[in-house]
Order: sequence, then structure tokens, then C-alpha cells
Amino acid sequence: MNHRERLSATGDRILDHAGVTQVYGDPVTHDGKTIVPAQR
Repeated sequence: MNHRERLSATGDRILDHAGVTQVYGDPVTHDGKTIVPAQR
């Protein structure tokens, strides 16, 4: 595997695990207000 393929494979793995809910968590609604956690 050359450097370009290795870098591409690493980027693909990062994208698979770095979704919005992984970074921010699920929104929580309470009393008509929605809170989006900034860190999980």
C-alpha cells in the first residue's frame, strides 16, 4: 500500500467515526427548548 492509499484509507476511517452525533451528541428537547450538547 503506497502513501496515498494509506492516507485515503485513514481519511475514510475518520469520516466513518466523526459524524455530527459523535461530536455534538443527540439534541435534547425539554419544555419546548432544544439543547444540542457541545461535547459528548
